[in-house]
Amino acid sequence: MTQATRVRKASKANKASVIQVRSASTCALVLLMTIRLLVQSPVPDPDVALDAATRVAVIEGALKALNDVYVFPAVAAKMVQAVRDRQQRHEYDSISRLASSRTFSAAEDFTYAVKNLTIERLRAELDAVPRTTPSPNQAGGGPSQQAVVIDDFESGTLADWSVKVNGKGGWFIYTKGQTPPDPSKSDPNFPFSVPDPPQGKFAAVTDMNGPGSRMLYRDVKLDGRYSLHLTVFYVNVGVFSSPATLDYDTIGDNQQFRIDLLPASSPVDSVAKEKVLVNIFHTSPGDPDRRAPSDVSLDLSAWQGQTVRLRLASVDNRGPLRVGVDNIRLEPIGR
Repeated sequence: MTQATRVRKASKANKASVIQVRSASTCALVLLMTIRLLVQSPVPDPDVALDAATRVAVIEGALKALNDVYVFPAVAAKMVQAVRDRQQRHEYDSISRLASSRTFSAAEDFTYAVKNLTIERLRAELDAVPRTTPSPNQAGGGPSQQAVVIDDFESGTLADWSVKVNGKGGWFIYTKGQTPPDPSKSDPNFPFSVPDPPQGKFAAVTDMNGPGSRMLYRDVKLDGRYSLHLTVFYVNVGVFSSPATLDYDTIGDNQQFRIDLLPASSPVDSVAKEKVLVNIFHTSPGDPDRRAPSDVSLDLSAWQGQTVRLRLASVDNRGPLRVGVDNIRLEPIGR
């Protein structure tokens, strides 16, 4: 076997990744570690000694695979940096052998490194990576994409999202449609009253005790051809208006809810045409003041291979506009 051997991952990742390794034994270890990192499957442990060079190659191969296939780049970057920090502190130097007595699992080793993630949370996030499975409809049993849950909010937090608020109120996780998630930020003159979470125990919602604009956003890596699906609802006290701005502090009315796909580099509060890839959902003047939870969808295949920003924005300066979202997911589009 030549000094430089290219090994293709045999894991359930949606995107094949070729990892450069230095020897046959290193190749096997990288393959084992990549499978464990991505799918947490009980692959048998080989009884193999690890020298310093092989140990580095194993770690580098696993991190490269993580960067290549993880659907949420920001989370992947945090995990990779945490492992780099452990490397610099020489915390892996004591691993000199991979034997059946040691389970070298991502859930055990990376949970310690990424202190803000529990074992269960790490496994849940790894489960969000698009998997490949043999499809009977494909010649030669090639890979097919599966659905990816971006967020169903069952973690009970908005930890994987960024929030920008101007004015009053914010985005919250809630459990009961008649109970404000934060009473101190809810207008008592117009009591909080929205549908219960449409799926599971939790959903995301806005609430406020005065005018403001509230943006919820995150970056998503599109490693295949997908359509976006999300459950959307709202309850509006004012009258809808749709100026081309997310600024609530204007002379005229601004009462709107919109969902957009942006380039990852776009300003999060821009609605300029050159800064928005596509509008996914938008309220308009004359719309009813209440929308029951219902599906909104859009074909995202035009942005396959890109990292894009999903933004949900609500603005109100004529009375509370409470908007909600649940069950955000990517559904594969057949080839």
